Amino acid sequence: MTGWALALVMAQPASSAAINCHVPVPPPKCDFEPPEDPLPVTYAPVLAFDGARQTVSPSGVHVWGWTADDDAPTTPLTVNITIDGVLARSMVANLHRADVAAAYPKYGAAHGFDVVLPASAAAHNVCVTAISVGGGPNKSSCRQMDDIVEFVAYHVSYDLARAELVGTTLQQLDKVTNKNDTAVTQTTEISGTKTVTDTEGWSDTTGVRVSVSTSIRAGVPIFADGKVTVSAEGSFSWTQNGSTSRSRTVSWRQPVVVPSRSIVEATVTVTHATIRVPYSLSGEFVYRSGARLWGTVGGSFAGGNSENVQVNLKQYNLDGTPAAAPVVQPQAKLLKITQPQ
Repeated sequence: MTGWALALVMAQPASSAAINCHVPVPPPKCDFEPPEDPLPVTYAPVLAFDGARQTVSPSGVHVWGWTADDDAPTTPLTVNITIDGVLARSMVANLHRADVAAAYPKYGAAHGFDVVLPASAAAHNVCVTAISVGGGPNKSSCRQMDDIVEFVAYHVSYDLARAELVGTTLQQLDKVTNKNDTAVTQTTEISGTKTVTDTEGWSDTTGVRVSVSTSIRAGVPIFADGKVTVSAEGSFSWTQNGSTSRSRTVSWRQPVVVPSRSIVEATVTVTHATIRVPYSLSGEFVYRSGARLWGTVGGSFAGGNSENVQVNLKQYNLDGTPAAAPVVQPQAKLLKITQPQ
């Protein structure tokens, strides 16, 4: 081909390429249109559901955590909280969380939620939903309420100012009759010991098992000298919503003068008092998860104790009529009630 002929071939118009638009291989590009701009990327919120824990009351659930949205990193989000599928609270999560700001500086600190909601002591499923602000999907998280399974007590105290004396009864322990039908005054002595049983119990309405640490050494309320006080510290016996019994020993020694032609009757008695005293146990609430929170539970102590042992001496004539001028009797040598051990 001559140079002139080659120039003619190379000079064909560019529009002649349209002739090949129908060629299937390679695919034609004659109808090509540039793509539309891609949609902006949106994000689902970040949600940290830190906990749903039964309150120590226990009439509520404590719900807390934080949330944020990368579409608007510093904007506090709305969260919906449901309990067993029922909306319990809708709120803005804008509480200060320094830990969030430290870990995620772009979010800042105003992303926390922390609320106590009414709830029974039964098991509950708690869900939190963070509402997206950038068009992305919402974010939800659910968990079972962490419930209280036990209370461990380390200390007991009594509200003596609100103590009540429910009642008293007189219990006869012994009765001795000394008869002297001679013309000479006689002296003798009566003595003895007897075991009495005191009953005490604690009632509460906590709804959880209460146990008492073996390290507790405490007394119990008793009625003595006309007032309610607390016995000396000892091992602390506890029966939740039940009662325990303690044995105490009453001892006495009483000299007795029996004039001539007289009868002296000796009666040994002890007063049994029943009291009711509010109490408070301090210790730890133990959760199913193993978490522990310090707190208190209260209730009512009810107990009966024996006090004020006495020997009453009455003088009679031999015919059974009261003596007109009874002799003065000596003081007792021993009137004692041992305290519970």
